[in-house]
Amino acid sequence: MQRKDSSEAHIWQNSGLEWLLHVPFIRVNLISVALLGKVGVKVSFDSDKIVMTKNNVFVGKGYCDQGLLVLKISKIINESSFTYIVDSYDMWHARLGHVNSSYVMKLQWLWLINMHYKQSGKCDICVESKIIKKICYPVERQSELLGLIHSDLADLKQTMSRGGKNYFITFIDDYSRCTKVYFIKHKYEAFNVFLKYKA
Repeated sequence: MQRKDSSEAHIWQNSGLEWLLHVPFIRVNLISVALLGKVGVKVSFDSDKIVMTKNNVFVGKGYCDQGLLVLKISKIINESSFTYIVDSYDMWHARLGHVNSSYVMKLQWLWLINMHYKQSGKCDICVESKIIKKICYPVERQSELLGLIHSDLADLKQTMSRGGKNYFITFIDDYSRCTKVYFIKHKYEAFNVFLKYKA
């Protein structure tokens, strides 16, 4: 670490962080040795080299460079036993706000992210966001009762009412604005409820 001035160095020493590596513009991923151990990877240190195995199968190696262990991910990215370190395309697609696949691939090409490109299919969120809403055309206001009824039928989102009802239906008369809300147990009860509203 290159210290800027003596006052800043004094602050680091008083905080107990005398040998601190500060990398403000890092362009590579960092891997925790502790997390590797939790998923069954055995990490062996030999002088200034590191060797990783899982179930006695070689999965990677690295070397010490200025106090940091550097792993050659590009050499072992295709090893099946090492895939848990590299996130999937779908994970990065979601992390980056559901951007186009070309942008995700460009980030990988620039070595800003590390991933396996195996798209599981169409993203449900992307498909839903591109659905075009149908145009609701204006209607003429009615001049008599029951000339036009606005209605909506919806479920209670898996929350049953006290009477054991799963759905609710609304009726609004366009002329008088008379509004009624009915709770029903099954959707097929909607017509009978409308007859009740009409009466």
